[in-house]
Amino acid sequence: MFLPKYTQQGCGTLIRALKKVYSQEEIKEYLNIAQSSIVYVVDTFQSSYYYIDNFGEENETTTEIKYKSGEAKMTLFGIQVVLPEPKLEDGETVTSEHFLKDFKESRFYFELTQNF
Repeated sequence: MFLPKYTQQGCGTLIRALKKVYSQEEIKEYLNIAQSSIVYVVDTFQSSYYYIDNFGEENETTTEIKYKSGEAKMTLFGIQVVLPEPKLEDGETVTSEHFLKDFKESRFYFELTQNF
């Protein structure tokens, strides 16, 4: 199965295949299992990036955004997949809720749950 790549663009074939193999109730159940199976580990180091506002202008400002990210996995339709790293705000530490929110906002999730 191509589930490890479910977050990539063009996963329409995967979604159509899953909808053909599983009923709506089975899909709901697999998605519930996936959500409850999220396991994550917070990085032991702080990450950061710089945000530049008004680039190239006289009033240009640079802000450093610091956060603690991590890695998460879940079992999706019986296959363990790595979840994409969520975008975090300044001072945030990643939680399972960040990963869950991003999963529920993914095109994959939307397309699978459409028409429920």
